[in-house]
Amino acid sequence: MKGCGVRLAMACAVAAICLDTPAESGKITRIDSVEFRGLRAYSKFELSKGAIGSDGTGLLVDLDALGKNLSRSPFLEKYGLSMSDGKLIVTVIEKKPALLIAVRKGERVVPIELDGNFKLISAGRSHAELPVIFLGEEDLKRGRIEERARQYSALLKRVGKLSPSLLREISEIHAGSEIISVYLKGRRTRFLLRPEESGFIRLGVTAGYLDRMRRYPEVIDLLNDRVVIR
Repeated sequence: MKGCGVRLAMACAVAAICLDTPAESGKITRIDSVEFRGLRAYSKFELSKGAIGSDGTGLLVDLDALGKNLSRSPFLEKYGLSMSDGKLIVTVIEKKPALLIAVRKGERVVPIELDGNFKLISAGRSHAELPVIFLGEEDLKRGRIEERARQYSALLKRVGKLSPSLLREISEIHAGSEIISVYLKGRRTRFLLRPEESGFIRLGVTAGYLDRMRRYPEVIDLLNDRVVIR
């Protein structure tokens, strides 16, 4: 698989992390409190694993271990550490996910967030409000995850230029070689269309009509000029 290291990340289960006594990899410093600034989508427990904990009488921090956690984190753009009156202040800038894909592995579906360069930010959880691109297990087996990610990223950019309001309404896209299924937020209808601009133009017009009529069929075929309701 090219570049993003998705295969390794998907093999790892994402688990909740509890604070514990920090491992003695560097100098242990006693602090009164700790404050994380700039964290919005991600968890401070992921960053403090093995670095911040308690000995029963107060907080302890291994600054070397904390620095390694921060520098190795795939979802941080920048970070800084400072002390103020016994308080450790951890300031971070998170990377912004540019694409959210979901890969099927048997009965499991693994969400994967990528940045604008198609590098892995997170696997196993999703943090961003983005359309979910569902890829098939065949894409995984053939090592086509990054290729498909680039393809659908370009498609979403074209849709965004065509109709920003429509892009905001897209909830899911189920990928296919020639036909895709699209779901819009709050509607049960599965729209069948081709992954091209003309298909999304028909989608926008049809969705507007359904909203006015307050009628949402199970499936609507937008593959041709004639709209087919099933």
